[in-house]
Amino acid sequence: MPTLHDRIQQLSDEKRTLLEKTVLKKGLHIAVSETVIPRKKAGAAPLSFGQERLWILDRMEPGTPVYIRPLGMRFHGALQVEALAGSLNDIIARHEALRTNFTQTDGLPLQIVHPLWHLDLPLFDLSSSTEVSRLEETQRITTELVLRSFDLAHDRLVRASLLRLAEDEHLLLMAFHHIIFDDLSAGVFLRELQHFYEARRTGIPPSLPEPAVQYADFSVWQRNHFSGSIMEKGLDYWQSILKDVPPILELPVTRSRPLPHPERGARQQLTIGPSLTARLRETGRQEGASLFMMLLTLFATLLYRYSGQEHFIIGAPVANRTRKETEGLIGFFVNTLPLGIDLSGEPSFRELLRRVRDTAIEAYAHQNIPLERIVEQLNPERDPDHTPLFQVLFVMQGAVLPETSFSGLELQLVEIDNGTAKFDLTLNLEESGNGLKGWIEYKEELFDRDTIERMSGHLLILLEAAVGNPDECISRLSILTGDERHRLLVEWNESGTDYPKDKCIHTLFEEQAERTPEAVAVVFEDQQLTYRELNLRANQLAHYLIRQGVEPETIVGVCCERSIEMVVGLLGILKAGGAYLPLDQNFPNDRLAYMLEDSKTPILITQEALLDRLPESATEVICLDRDCETIASFSPKALCNGISSTKPQPHNLAYMMYTSGSTGKPKGVLVSHSSVVNFLTSMARIFGLTSKDVLAAVTTISFDISVLELFLPLSVGARIELISRKAASDGVLLHKKLDDSGATLMQATPAMWRILLDAEWNGTEGFKALCGGESFPHDMLAKMLKLNVSVWNMYGPTETTIWSTCCELTDTQRAITVGKPIANTRIYILDSDLQPVPIGVTGELHIGGFGVARGYFHKPELTAEKFIPDPFTAGAESRLYKTGDLARYLPNGAIECLGRFDHQVKI
Repeated sequence: MPTLHDRIQQLSDEKRTLLEKTVLKKGLHIAVSETVIPRKKAGAAPLSFGQERLWILDRMEPGTPVYIRPLGMRFHGALQVEALAGSLNDIIARHEALRTNFTQTDGLPLQIVHPLWHLDLPLFDLSSSTEVSRLEETQRITTELVLRSFDLAHDRLVRASLLRLAEDEHLLLMAFHHIIFDDLSAGVFLRELQHFYEARRTGIPPSLPEPAVQYADFSVWQRNHFSGSIMEKGLDYWQSILKDVPPILELPVTRSRPLPHPERGARQQLTIGPSLTARLRETGRQEGASLFMMLLTLFATLLYRYSGQEHFIIGAPVANRTRKETEGLIGFFVNTLPLGIDLSGEPSFRELLRRVRDTAIEAYAHQNIPLERIVEQLNPERDPDHTPLFQVLFVMQGAVLPETSFSGLELQLVEIDNGTAKFDLTLNLEESGNGLKGWIEYKEELFDRDTIERMSGHLLILLEAAVGNPDECISRLSILTGDERHRLLVEWNESGTDYPKDKCIHTLFEEQAERTPEAVAVVFEDQQLTYRELNLRANQLAHYLIRQGVEPETIVGVCCERSIEMVVGLLGILKAGGAYLPLDQNFPNDRLAYMLEDSKTPILITQEALLDRLPESATEVICLDRDCETIASFSPKALCNGISSTKPQPHNLAYMMYTSGSTGKPKGVLVSHSSVVNFLTSMARIFGLTSKDVLAAVTTISFDISVLELFLPLSVGARIELISRKAASDGVLLHKKLDDSGATLMQATPAMWRILLDAEWNGTEGFKALCGGESFPHDMLAKMLKLNVSVWNMYGPTETTIWSTCCELTDTQRAITVGKPIANTRIYILDSDLQPVPIGVTGELHIGGFGVARGYFHKPELTAEKFIPDPFTAGAESRLYKTGDLARYLPNGAIECLGRFDHQVKI
């Protein structure tokens, strides 16, 4: 890995001067002044800081293959096997690190250097095997080599195998423990392998000078040099810049932690062509930034767009060979810098690049301070499922492995993936010709391959957008492919379906009453009404209400015990043209008083027994029981509504429902007939409801899901089984009610379903269990799926007319989703700039379509804030409701809800 000096040399004279002045101005000291010298006593030596970390990790997870560094070389030509084997041992004899074990004495780890080790090179002749067998055996030997663990105290920490694939083709496989070998060591190793092989092949003695120092000398020097004030000043620097940066980056993972196999990993290949690489260099040159800084800025931007976090840390390995005498050594020198990234304040890409450039310059000036000591100094709260300080690594390197020339041989380096991942994500890029190549390494327990494939595509699109317009805000740079954008905005929102736009809620009921007048419409305890009886009584109440001045848009309060009269009251209000406002008698008195005062409702329908619970107000009170004779004196005939102003239309208000007020005072949500009719039509189609169905209604009318329970069955000729409050809260009683009534469908919260399950309810064949209002627990779903019922998950806020999405749940192993949009509904998952987020990435859920309510009663500012223009759809229904809920699209188009939006975190 190039040092800061190397990176400055790569820049133009003008920009190099600028950076050198920056370094001097900030008082940053790059070089270490003291020289590494040979230790006086051979044998045991202390571990370097980096070795100590790997030693501790090995003791915590013995046998893990994560820290095995593979190296593969394919030789074409007449290979002299004995010369190759001898050359490997020449290198081992030359470098103490390759002859080292790690043990513990008096509680302290030590590296023990052996005077001589001989490396065996077994030869596997596969040249006569079939191609299939040869591939299988090559894979078996490779896997065994790179996954077999090392015992740091006793094993030789380098092993090798040679495979003869053909007479003139050989594959050399090697595995080193990372504690003795880093990426730059590979370059040293290859250069020396070529030198010693040529010497043995030709018989000419090797001419490499002996190393001035060995790795153990560096360990002693590092321990002595980085102590006292030097270490304290370095740690003070890192403390000052990282103390307020969150140590965890919350990426949208496919599966949650803890991880059953935390080391399992895979790679997605990535290539950036010469043209795009040249544009990257040019954009960086304009700001005095190296290619490393450009790519780091791009990676940080992508992580920001995926996570929404404005501050996080990215790890960046640095060669840490700041002394000339260490350049030709094999060993573990690499250090990792925790680069704090600040993306706050809506920066442009150019501005972010400047920030990253300055951060990198300062960090490289303090690269000698070991990461292990930085972690100790910051002492972040430890989480066994997250690596400390950072979980994402960025590796950018030049041509680390040198060009080598073996006489009579063609050498090709072979990439070997040992199937592990040290970090959640690692972006590894290296220069290749005029372009870049590399991979994204990821933990398989956290991410699917499809997710990483999409991520690599997003990185390339983001790269194009950034170099094309570096002055654009990073939150508005394109990251989606055209196909993905079409899928998110159009394909998954193709829910357009015809429904009776010219009808009101009560019209659907009236048509059913004409078709099946003698069918039972509603049952409560020992009372029931047929469709004809219910229609006639509702007509009488409607005539009476019109006489009291009710007309379209008049808000009429309803505060009733669950009863047949309650159903009559709601239908009567709608038939009269009014909109009902449900009031729960169990609400606190001050809440009821607020709702009556805020709504300015002129009429309140209730029952005499509830009068003492209602607050004093100027509202006219009608008691359905006390005033029943007066109401019964009105005509039961259908309302002709001879006065046109009293005839309700689909665009008129159907009800006003107050929200819970959990985020302030309750707000009245205004919902029209047309929105409800679209909803009811969609639900009837989804569930295939007919006149044979029986719906158990358990929800108080103060919650909007009661609209489904009461009006859905009445719109299709089915029967309402109205459940009392007492039975709805008692699992045993509810169990009996469902069995006795022959209910075929019930809608409830997870809490109510759990009560029913605890009462040993077993369901009945064909029963539909609808669940919503809360997240669906996995354990409860597993129990319900064992019953003879179909389980449906529903989602939707009051502001978009009850439910906006639904799906049948069939698998407890996957994410519990809320499905897809219902008819004439659009779902967008957007970032803070109202741009669609990628599949699998968390954003704020927005809902559009015919279900979107008018807004909030007498709250124009709040309405304008939450009900916004739809940037993707034109027309009369082109509004979106900002739900405040976090969600993400899964690859199949289903939506997973993830909780409430934290407005302190920018998406």
